[in-house]
Amino acid sequence: MKKYKKVIISTSTLLLLGTSSVYGDVDYVNTQNVERTTVSFGSSDLNMIAEKMVTSMLQAQLFDGQKKPVIDFADIKNETTEQIYTKSIVDKIKVHLLKSGKVRVSVYNEIGDVLKKELEHQSSKYVKQDTAKQIGNQVGADQILYGEITSIEKRDGEKVDLYYKITLKLADIQNAELTWADEKEIRKIGSKGSTTSNETPNIKVEDYKEPWYARIFSRGKSTEGSKTGAIPIDVELDNAQDKIKMVKEQKDEVKQMISNVNTYREATNYFSGENGYVQNKSKALELFKKSAQMGNSAAIYAVGWMYANGDGGLVKDEFKALEYYKQSANMGNIDGIYAVGWMYDNGKGGLKLDRVKAVEYYKKSADMGNAPAIYALGWMYANGEGGFAQNDVKALEYYQKASDMGNVDGVYALGWMHENGKGGLKADRVKAVEYYKKAYDRGNVPATYALGWMYANGEGGFAQNDVKAVEYYKKASDMGNSDGAYGLAWMYDNGKGVKQDKDKALELYKKAADMGSVMAKNWLKTLGVY
Repeated sequence: MKKYKKVIISTSTLLLLGTSSVYGDVDYVNTQNVERTTVSFGSSDLNMIAEKMVTSMLQAQLFDGQKKPVIDFADIKNETTEQIYTKSIVDKIKVHLLKSGKVRVSVYNEIGDVLKKELEHQSSKYVKQDTAKQIGNQVGADQILYGEITSIEKRDGEKVDLYYKITLKLADIQNAELTWADEKEIRKIGSKGSTTSNETPNIKVEDYKEPWYARIFSRGKSTEGSKTGAIPIDVELDNAQDKIKMVKEQKDEVKQMISNVNTYREATNYFSGENGYVQNKSKALELFKKSAQMGNSAAIYAVGWMYANGDGGLVKDEFKALEYYKQSANMGNIDGIYAVGWMYDNGKGGLKLDRVKAVEYYKKSADMGNAPAIYALGWMYANGEGGFAQNDVKALEYYQKASDMGNVDGVYALGWMHENGKGGLKADRVKAVEYYKKAYDRGNVPATYALGWMYANGEGGFAQNDVKAVEYYKKASDMGNSDGAYGLAWMYDNGKGVKQDKDKALELYKKAADMGSVMAKNWLKTLGVY
């Protein structure tokens, strides 16, 4: 009764992304200068964190310099709402510790797969054995560094108060003892740039008064590119009239940007019914279309999503959806790129099902930090699709990344891997249930069915309970899950957890079969009614 489901397109990651071009001269600056562009996480924060943590470790006298311990590095979990590339923090700390001369660094977590392949190659007949490196000579790590970064963001009109806290811990691998821990707090107040946050900025024309003009006129040119498509000034302005004209053009562009941003924000509020708005999908569609006409790539994607799902009063139209997705993708929108991949993956919008092509788009979107795309790549590895050889270990790696980024399908998939002992994991249904519960709490449909199955069979730490099984099967069935419908039909057919009702069972078997359940189809065929 188990079936592995794939991700569907979600609007939870609607982003406002812009495109920019670089024109004119480029100024090189000291990388240690404090970055003041936005309050979002930047190079100054990275440098401060690395300096603080390395200094703290060295001052704690954990390493005597005689016997240099081997340190392995786990990922720093990103629990913020931003797409922070935490590997950069790990790498900077790693480099500084290595330069101190007091530690050795293991890179197995980074290149374990590559090492394994290389060692297998060297032990093959193709390599002279007197030059081959032997398996079993790697040095085990003594300690492992891990941690997380969190954030709290508060807004007051146009002001943003952003607080970050990063906590790092060093643990002895052999006895699981915490040998060191420290944290770094960073708080910044200012404005937040539109390209560094999932939220759109609250920008006013008044923000662009004298200091902004002075910054341009002071050198007669600007090296600051505009995210609204404005070309920085790259020529000397010969007279006041040229300056006035330039300022007017810049003001017009800023007004247009503000109008675009506010229209998109209002559309998302109507769509979700949040921030004091009453949900109105038709109004949301109207505003998404208006913002799309102004060139907003996220709004273009949103219109495509509404066509794909027949939302906002639209008739479902996958062909129109694909048009919008492609336009959004061509503008570099992360969700648009993923959505085109999803259409290839499922043969929608008139496209022939092509998972190799889908993987191309998924990779692009994943490289930009899209969690559903990362999950989708894991699914491709798990099922040997899209040009990938079947590889449960790689699948587990991608599922873990997606889960760490908050992707609910990744959470469910980790449960499935634990339940079935895939990717090098030992089969553990108790552990699987932990993940299924987390996914269920966030509305994941396959996880809902999976918990019903656990109750029906008395697995995963649950006592056998047919009534609870029926409860979860019904929820899954009502959410469109064919396995849930089949499971519920079986319970009615056999009088488990409910009063036996053969007619109700047949009705549910038919529902499950129409939803794609092979088991339901086969059962109905034996009865000669399908």
